[in-house]
Amino acid sequence: MTRNLASIGLMFALAGCQSVNDMGKSTADYIKAARQTPMERYLEEQRNRYEPLGTFDYTRDDNQSKACREAIYSRDVAPASMEMVKGSSDAGNAMCRHVLGTFYESGNGVTQNIGMARGLYLEAAKDDPYAYVELGRMARDGVGEPADWIKARDYYRLGGRAGAVALGGMMEHGQGGAHDVPGALKLYIDATQKYGDKAWQAIQPLLARGLELDAGQMQKYNRLWTERFVREQRNRLLMSTVFQHVKASGQTFTVTVLYRFTAGQPRSKAYLVKSCGDPVIDSLVVSAVDGLPMQDPYLVPAGEDIPPIQVPIVLMPTAG
Repeated sequence: MTRNLASIGLMFALAGCQSVNDMGKSTADYIKAARQTPMERYLEEQRNRYEPLGTFDYTRDDNQSKACREAIYSRDVAPASMEMVKGSSDAGNAMCRHVLGTFYESGNGVTQNIGMARGLYLEAAKDDPYAYVELGRMARDGVGEPADWIKARDYYRLGGRAGAVALGGMMEHGQGGAHDVPGALKLYIDATQKYGDKAWQAIQPLLARGLELDAGQMQKYNRLWTERFVREQRNRLLMSTVFQHVKASGQTFTVTVLYRFTAGQPRSKAYLVKSCGDPVIDSLVVSAVDGLPMQDPYLVPAGEDIPPIQVPIVLMPTAG
């Protein structure tokens, strides 16, 4: 059976990328790196992009939260930035209080004070569940007190979706509680919001080990997979020359393409199903979208083949 996607009008601008931090980064490793000499730091930065301490909610886009979040990307936070973060924290901004906690934990711009950091995280967590991830990480890694995996689980659980990947990791290894791999998989699938996010990445090794999703979970997984596939298609078309021809004509065209998948192969094969009436545009579209890369598989029940996807692609002269 062929699956049909809704017509896609490519009239939207490319969205900006959002950063995603490593939720499992070792606190000890971070602090060790922060204490490097200037020359060691310079050499390290030539090899690796700097990743700040902390896990943050990048959907909070008010100006104050964004300004505080941007301050974390400096290893030596400027005095003006520190004053801004402190002022916003004192004014009650939870994100800024969370950021200030990372400064005190690592000693960035202030004298290191683990107790102060913990207190700031606790206050921030009332309105910013991602601060619970910091508290869980500190309990897990034994920052400022003996490691307590039970407490770490509790903090991650309080963080809800924000703490799901870290909590699931502890469940997978039986740290601080029961060894529960199926429970971890459920956490990941409930938490994932898009193809490729941290929860999505955590799902893949468990699927490779033979764990299966139920019908509802598989439906969500495949919906996110399809959304990413459509974005990859859009990006390919925007990078091609097809819109030059569409704009020159001043007309709207619809090209219907069929994608077929081979098990174990990350790229699909595209075929023309219905012409738009212009063979040049037909050829450009099929050439652009052929071989779309999808590293992770579309899921089907055991023993079934991946069904082809039929997509009517709407090309408008105002897009591109």
